[in-house]
Amino acid sequence: MGLFGVAAGANIRRKYSTIIVLDEIDMLMTKDQAVLYQLFDWPNQPGSRLGIIGISNTHDLDQRVLPRIASRLDQAKLAFAPYSVAQLQEIVKGRLDASGVAGAVEDSAVQLACRKVASETGDVRRALEMLRRAVEIGRQHKMAASAAIGSSAASRSSNPQQQQQPKQPTMFEWKQGQLPLVS
Repeated sequence: MGLFGVAAGANIRRKYSTIIVLDEIDMLMTKDQAVLYQLFDWPNQPGSRLGIIGISNTHDLDQRVLPRIASRLDQAKLAFAPYSVAQLQEIVKGRLDASGVAGAVEDSAVQLACRKVASETGDVRRALEMLRRAVEIGRQHKMAASAAIGSSAASRSSNPQQQQQPKQPTMFEWKQGQLPLVS
């Protein structure tokens, strides 16, 4: 018995089928599309009990593949609507809470990012990436401010008449080991 129940030259059937679900199948697009060709050729082999479900963010994947691959596609499409603003906000807030950095991003920033993404693609990864970048910029500003405070404190320590100011806490406190926003 060969790969995925395909018997070499025989018409033997297995008792069960194999279904492969591939998310982001558009990432397998290469110039010659050899991987996609082989993948969609397996179910067409005699005795095969293999099914392929491909998931893609692009609606025109079937039109972008080579004709030799398109002929093997079943052409059954199921299109999902993009996330709404409310759905994006719920997902993003959940990821922020789970990552332990919920306080690092204001609700107004989450709302703005989610409204922007919902008006374009509805892709939650884009909203998470925008907020991740915002937190990175906040961390850079915090480090620059800390460095400036440190250098001014050093200059004040040479002059004992000046008082040192206590370090101000910031909302961009990250701890090592926290979960990332975007995985």
